[in-house]
Parts: sequence; C-alpha cells; structure tokens
Amino acid sequence: MSLTRTEALGLIPPQKIAFDQKNPRGETKEQIEQDMEFKRLRKSVKHNNLFQPVIVRANRSKKQPYRLVDGERRLRAALLEKSELVPVRIIEGDEREGRIAAYNIHTLRKERDKYYVQALPDHEL
Repeated sequence: MSLTRTEALGLIPPQKIAFDQKNPRGETKEQIEQDMEFKRLRKSVKHNNLFQPVIVRANRSKKQPYRLVDGERRLRAALLEKSELVPVRIIEGDEREGRIAAYNIHTLRKERDKYYVQALPDHEL
C-alpha cells in the first residue's frame, strides 16, 4: 500500500476517530489543552469549524472506525467545540505506515514553519 494514495475526502463525525496514543509531538491531552495556540485554534473552530482536514486511516473498531494520523489538535478542538462533522482525508495504510506518514508530516511542517518565520517580517507573524 502507498500512503500517497488517498482513498477519500469527506466529512465524518469526530467521535468516529480514535486518537493515536503515540502522538509524534509527545504531548499529553492536558499539555495541549493548556497551550495558548490551542486555545486560539479552539476559538477558530468554534466560529469556523475546520478548514484543513485531519488525516485518518482505517481502524478495526466499530465505534471508532478511523485512527488519527495527523491533526490531533484540530480533532481535540472540534470535539471540545462539539463539531458535528470534521473534514477528513482517509489514507491507505496499516499502523506502521500511518506512523511513518505522521512523522513525515510533522517533519515537513517544521521545515515549512521555519521558512515562514524567516520569510515574513515580524509584524506579520
């Protein structure tokens, strides 16, 4: 299977997504919820829902048929704000491939963020 293949894009209830207990950032739920950036995200989700889809893969659970690959903070914000549906990108892959995809996404995001910090004047951050 290739993680570059997307099975589907869609909207699903956030309660159908199981969190990955091995979050690549290594943050606990409590650490996330106390973070100022998360509080801003939560406020944005409350007023606008999510713009960027969370990435999920199939999960062997009837209650939560999807497992989160990327988007823990977005999913937590949607759950806390009681969003009915969240945008998702469903990818193919098993647990190992999902973990590799999560780490790759986080690595690329760090590189992108470094670029933005260097490219934007201070007043635009």
